[in-house]
Amino acid sequence: MLYATTRDPYDAFTAYRTLHADRAADGGLYTPYRLPQLEREELRRMAKCSFGQNVARILNIFFAAGLTGWDIDFTIGRAPVVLDGLSSRLLLAECWRNTAGKLSHTVKLLDNKLRTVPAGQEPSGWTQIAVSVAMLFGIFGQLLRAEERLLDNPVDLAVTTGDFSMPMAAWYGKHMGLPIGNVICGCNTNGGVWDLLHHGQISTGDPVISTTTPECDRVVPEKLELLICNTLGKKEVCRFLDCYRKGSLYALEPIPLEALRDGMYAGVISDTRVSALIPSVYHTHGYLLSPYAALAYGSLMDYRAKTQENRMAVLIADRSPLCDGNYVSQCLGVPEQALGKLVNRR
Repeated sequence: MLYATTRDPYDAFTAYRTLHADRAADGGLYTPYRLPQLEREELRRMAKCSFGQNVARILNIFFAAGLTGWDIDFTIGRAPVVLDGLSSRLLLAECWRNTAGKLSHTVKLLDNKLRTVPAGQEPSGWTQIAVSVAMLFGIFGQLLRAEERLLDNPVDLAVTTGDFSMPMAAWYGKHMGLPIGNVICGCNTNGGVWDLLHHGQISTGDPVISTTTPECDRVVPEKLELLICNTLGKKEVCRFLDCYRKGSLYALEPIPLEALRDGMYAGVISDTRVSALIPSVYHTHGYLLSPYAALAYGSLMDYRAKTQENRMAVLIADRSPLCDGNYVSQCLGVPEQALGKLVNRR
């Protein structure tokens, strides 16, 4: 499979290059030259495959790695994601079921498996997204086993913004054929993505505000460039980058704005609301959210309240509540040592 960059309209790059370099020489991020499309029958067959087989298939498409389901099982375990029903219309996909309690750990394990030489650096930007896309296919394979009609009834996906890897993974997965309705992006007070999607502008020079979810403390997420490239083209990326370098306002006219936010929604959740959501959800549903999952959950609730849309949704939880145990315990008013039992209560 060949790749382009978000800035160069001509050159093509190999999968090997995307694994071993975070960006191209022009500074651009890698993106598939042509995004593969999976037919309906191919998606239906996912229900008959294991989680590892579905992950391996997508990674083989992206990297021609020759992986098998056994390779994936051996690398990240047979059940790296646990699906938990929070309500009749909301499932949580716990992608943190590993020794580190973070999806990023799974990404690193699969990155080491994909590279042809031992890796001493962080996974490249495209690898982070590609592994997340593969994990989404694994998750939807599980969902299709339970409900084949899902192919005709797309589900919404609630994610956190961070560096924008997971929202882009959801965007790629949807355009490859996954039955995803809308992608709801949970932002903290640094709501640059919210400003762009709702008002068509983002002040690229605004200072970053420190919050209780520091991994989302970005006014302009690094990989937002990919969404602009894939929806509006490379010329628009150049204009965006020019504004970013100057720290000026980047604004869109109504027609390109509609194209950018097609299937994308964002919510802004304050620290105060995060600290209220964690005990509220726990006492109502018996489920312990991490502060990052609370961003996605709150944004999903806002989306449903605004649009009156109540289709099935999946919340991608990429971090265990125990990773932020001190903060979560303060929200609940319990000793941090007691959180382990609360996480596994269900």
